[in-house]
Amino acid sequence: MRIEKSTCPECGEQLRGTIEIVHGVALIGINADGTAEYEGDTDMWWDEQIPVAGEATNTFRVICHNSHEWETRIDFEDEPPLKTADVTVNIRPEVTS
Repeated sequence: MRIEKSTCPECGEQLRGTIEIVHGVALIGINADGTAEYEGDTDMWWDEQIPVAGEATNTFRVICHNSHEWETRIDFEDEPPLKTADVTVNIRPEVTS
């Protein structure tokens, strides 16, 4: 594959990878008294993993090791086209006090 912008426009670091959507099931256990609690494990549905599409056609959201995000065109050459997620992703939510 070929990546148009492989370095972060903010800090110059190499990209870490594409931002992806992956679904899973967070396991919940039911106690003898009927209460429930998370068991601490999640079954990930890796076969449904898809990259997040950028705003421009044929672009994807990517991230560097410093958590800066940008979009870039990725040419997958002979690979089949990817199914993408057209969503807004905020992996660094703002903390309010």
